[in-house]
Amino acid sequence: MRYLLLLFSTIFIISCADNAVKTETKVPEASAVKAKANKVNGQNQIAQNSQQKNESAQELQRKKIQEQIQQQLKQRQQQQQQQTKSQPVANGPEIEWVKIGNVESLIKKQPKKVVVDVYTSWCGPCKMLDRTTFRDPEIVKLMTDKFYPVKFNAEGPDPVTFKGKQYSNPRYNPAKTRGRNGQHTLTPTFGIRGYPSIIIMDENMKIIDKASGYLKPAQMKAFLSKHV
Repeated sequence: MRYLLLLFSTIFIISCADNAVKTETKVPEASAVKAKANKVNGQNQIAQNSQQKNESAQELQRKKIQEQIQQQLKQRQQQQQQQTKSQPVANGPEIEWVKIGNVESLIKKQPKKVVVDVYTSWCGPCKMLDRTTFRDPEIVKLMTDKFYPVKFNAEGPDPVTFKGKQYSNPRYNPAKTRGRNGQHTLTPTFGIRGYPSIIIMDENMKIIDKASGYLKPAQMKAFLSKHV
């Protein structure tokens, strides 16, 4: 009997010791798994923070570039305005401009070529033409005698009938009368690249020549004289 008690006691002690070892083994394993998970989470957080910093830096760079572009455009407009103001106003006669929608009926009555000044309200060189070249007596006489002079606002609001087709400006914004506005649907038919543009059309309303940019009186005379 004594031996049996001793045997059971020994077995119980060994069993308890084995459970204690297993418990001690599981605790470090659980701690290691938790530590690894924390490390991964930390790395993910660092990567996320780094990505956010990169995106913020890119956004700041984009804003900086946009501000530089806006500043350049503003400076260019200011330069054009200064150039316009610095040009002396000629005191010669003014051109009696014809509306582009009326020119076809005039050609039917009396055939002549057409000269079209394509301009915009914000264009500095366009205003320079009005103040100088289009007030030069020789240019006024040449355009009036040999052509039908037409002035067309490339971003204007008025609907136009041209060569049997209707054109308008659905994108026109009345709040932007002094700045860039929606383009008139007739403008692309002229195939121009900038303002001002001077277009010569023959008696059949076919475009035969173009000139872009500001033209001094002598340059305008040479351009027009090719078609007289």
